[in-house]
Amino acid sequence: RYRQGLVSLGTNLYFGVADALGNLQLWQSQGEVNTSKVIGTGTADSNPTDLTLFNSNLYVSANDGVNGRALWKLNLSANTGELLKTFKSSQYPQYPTFLTTSGNYIYFYGYEDSTGVELWRTDGTNANTRITRDAVSATGNSLFIDSPYLSDFAGNLYYTATNASNGRELWRSDGSSGGTVMLKDIVPGENDSTPSAYTPVGATLFFIATDTEHGRELWKTDGTSFNTSLVKDILPGVASSEVKE
Repeated sequence: RYRQGLVSLGTNLYFGVADALGNLQLWQSQGEVNTSKVIGTGTADSNPTDLTLFNSNLYVSANDGVNGRALWKLNLSANTGELLKTFKSSQYPQYPTFLTTSGNYIYFYGYEDSTGVELWRTDGTNANTRITRDAVSATGNSLFIDSPYLSDFAGNLYYTATNASNGRELWRSDGSSGGTVMLKDIVPGENDSTPSAYTPVGATLFFIATDTEHGRELWKTDGTSFNTSLVKDILPGVASSEVKE
């Protein structure tokens, strides 16, 4: 999910590409010879990632050479970039990352020295770009770079996170602090069920998870804790069926 890929909006194609000097910058093209760089992300090597369309704007994680890696909102009609949010980070220069649209927000992994790696969201304005909840208080991390599992389902974000009392489990967020909660502690206590591969199908969100009785198998939820359950123990017992992601 670490994206530097092709994104289209209107008649333009946007993508990150390295020039002859190896500098990675955001470009736009209409398929003609007059392909041009997008203005507004600063340095010649801004290394744009996580290209994400939201409400007819393009959002990227990029480094302008002054503010470090930050969240940018691109005004495509004016061909300029707005620096939406900088992060006070001395340890993890790869954040923000894993931009994912859901409902009225873009969610992403964000890091600041005072909060650690947590779930953030934006509605496209600076005032409403903020952390959803500091699930692990102070500098602890509730999210991990090796667990990039986020999915929109029925207008809420479902993702994999931890807190001070539980391992990596299934969480849900509506963008508010009170609405950012662990949906189900599949493996009670500090051990992990590590949900992954979230896939919406109609009124059901399927995913892969591990418990102590069945190993790693296929699970499902309708968005409630009560109806979050194992679909089938394909390989009976504690051995895992190794459902492929």
